[in-house]
Amino acid sequence: MIRSFECENFRNISCADLEFERINILIGPNNAGKSNFIRALSFAANMVSMMQSETTGFLSELKRNGWNTAANRRADDSSFKLVWEFELSKEHPVRYTLCANVGKKREDNYIAEESLDNVEVRDGASIPFNFFCCHTPRLGRGRFSTAGMDPVKNKLLWTDVNRYESVLLQMDNLFFQNKEMFSERFVRDNIRNVLESMRVYFRSFYSYSCTAFDITAIREMQDEQADGSYLKKDGSNFVNVFYSIMENDAEFKSRYLHVLQRLISDCEDIRVSSAGGKIWMELKIKGCYFPLAELSDGTVHLLLLLLMLNLPEQNGISMLAIDEPEMNLHPAWQKLLAREILRCQSFKQCFISTHSPDFLDEFTEDFLSGDVGIFVFDPTSRTPIRKLRIENLADDLKDWTLGDLYRIGDPVIGGWPQ
Repeated sequence: MIRSFECENFRNISCADLEFERINILIGPNNAGKSNFIRALSFAANMVSMMQSETTGFLSELKRNGWNTAANRRADDSSFKLVWEFELSKEHPVRYTLCANVGKKREDNYIAEESLDNVEVRDGASIPFNFFCCHTPRLGRGRFSTAGMDPVKNKLLWTDVNRYESVLLQMDNLFFQNKEMFSERFVRDNIRNVLESMRVYFRSFYSYSCTAFDITAIREMQDEQADGSYLKKDGSNFVNVFYSIMENDAEFKSRYLHVLQRLISDCEDIRVSSAGGKIWMELKIKGCYFPLAELSDGTVHLLLLLLMLNLPEQNGISMLAIDEPEMNLHPAWQKLLAREILRCQSFKQCFISTHSPDFLDEFTEDFLSGDVGIFVFDPTSRTPIRKLRIENLADDLKDWTLGDLYRIGDPVIGGWPQ
């Protein structure tokens, strides 16, 4: 789970040491930075897991964020910094730092600093243990610790590193290029294992913007052999993903249908049919089967969201981010969807941006219990991103809900743009 996050000059996002809960709700007006915040939070995950359009994972993700426009245009320098503090295990939380320089020329886009540190300070030490640090003080050079956290002399191993790629993705190449690295047991076994755990962690990030869903493509018949292992960003392979999970988990369909019936009470069945190398989905409503092409945009949208919330636990979703899930949904469905999110156990952590007070209403009780974090985005404030404090709202929420305060534009929680 991500314990905290720091960001400097990524698009219009700058924040320091934001601390997160398992469920985190982002609220604020349009252009306040909610979507960009999710982009920043997902940068390392996309870098590691998404298809490369450039020669490296880092350059590919930077390109997806607009090369030089990835840095704040109003900032004095052309760089940004991202810092994740997260738990690979409860015993060993780590801090991963990635700083990038950006520019109009391709060669001006590179990693200016990358490091991995233990969060806790070991006994007898004054600073946290550093696993590796690259590109500082010299670009293209990295230093790796060889003695671990044991109280023995820690010889630093220096090596050339590619400034256009993350150590997360070039570590194996470094071993082939530098025999001394491979011969150092702590680097070969411990650091390499930590990096592999990080890759596994980041590859289980799922980030979606509901404005990007291609409802037209989802409704069409899909090729039966299409990849169903991962839901695409536009959701276009939804039926393939559903079918793939159903084939590997005999209980999935009944679990999914049970949840769906909480929102669509007259839905009796859901099935995926195939013929001529094509597959399609149908819902049985009041005795008749209807293909997705005959269902409303809101219903198709809901089916996608419920798939995200009911993926098998073995998929190991470390983080799920959904931008504006209330799109096309009736307020009553928004409330029910919020309850499903609170009930969901398929993800370890989630981040959800919303403009809906009806959706926000349902998180009031869990906010007061400390299980849900609410983050207000206000670019006109001295603190553009702030986490709501329970003590500042406890009295108001005795008689009101979070959505009520949002509707009236309460100064503590914000609300409608001025």
